[in-house]
Amino acid sequence: MAITRTSIIDDDGTGTTGTVIDNAWKQELYNQIDAVIGGAWLDVAFDVANFWPGVAASHVSMNRYTVINKTMHWTLRLANAPGPTPTGPYLYCTIPGGYTLFGTNAALGTVANAYDSGTAQTAFVTAGSASTVAILKNSGGNWTTAGPIYVDFTITLGLA
Repeated sequence: MAITRTSIIDDDGTGTTGTVIDNAWKQELYNQIDAVIGGAWLDVAFDVANFWPGVAASHVSMNRYTVINKTMHWTLRLANAPGPTPTGPYLYCTIPGGYTLFGTNAALGTVANAYDSGTAQTAFVTAGSASTVAILKNSGGNWTTAGPIYVDFTITLGLA
């Protein structure tokens, strides 16, 4: 939870007493505290490089995260996206904010909802690399290239 921010107010209300640097310093301190204890959720601007080929901004209805110390909570929702080309078992997504994983050997969480060409799937989010996650069908089968693919997850990641 972010700190409620207040400005330094001059004593006589004229706006001419006190120093501007005092308020700038106070706001910088608030920013540092928010970074340590976790600030507000941050929306991730769409970047085609963060997804498998063919995913467009119109497919992403939510991509946001918050970081508390070395832990990220990330929510991603994709709808009506195309499948991977060439077809394969993994859908790769870049971890937001330039962060990297602490470890890359274990499943990170369960995908709450996944559909492949209209068929519900049980899927898992695993580490794709230090900077990506991979969404894998529980069956280990390939995602269809035609799609549409729907994925909705909220996961917790340990950060390096």
